[in-house]
Amino acid sequence: MHKINRPACPHPAALEAKNYKHPTNKAVLQEASHGKCMYCETNIGATYPGDVEHIKPKGIAKYKHLEFAWSNLGFVCWRCNNNKSDLYDDSFPFIDPYIDEPTEHFDALCQVLFPKLGDQRAETTIEVIKLNRDDLVTARMDAIYHIKSAAESAMAATSPLLRKARLETLKKLCEPNAQYSFVCRPVVERYLEQLAE
Repeated sequence: MHKINRPACPHPAALEAKNYKHPTNKAVLQEASHGKCMYCETNIGATYPGDVEHIKPKGIAKYKHLEFAWSNLGFVCWRCNNNKSDLYDDSFPFIDPYIDEPTEHFDALCQVLFPKLGDQRAETTIEVIKLNRDDLVTARMDAIYHIKSAAESAMAATSPLLRKARLETLKKLCEPNAQYSFVCRPVVERYLEQLAE
């Protein structure tokens, strides 16, 4: 999960007309999250268009008034959307990357997310939304192996220009638009430290 800056709603008339899934609004939410699920950071591609998520569930009566509130919408994959479903607890709300800074709540150890010590909101988010589900952990591991290959390629380069280009490629693997950037960033940073020695 990475911090997302919520853009202004491009088509508020759609929300006023009770359409929270309007393509223009959905596209802006998708762009703000770099085409990734706001929770698990899986790239949402052409095979599945992604969902407009209600952070506070529209299916719970006390949040019904937020069904068409721009501040309550996000872009998610179907797995996280289904896992979260209509679950929500005001005492321990899920980490919201539009409001919360995820680095203050989570740590990553290779391909696995951990809550910061004593952070029950992060723990709830990980367990309920299943942010360490098997397929996700495997996909993150694949991304880490790709980083390892990029680091080895940079290390093997004897040409200074080639090495510099490969280091730039390595850095891009943990930018906010990269898939699984939260878990990849510490790995890339460790490799960059080793390559700087």
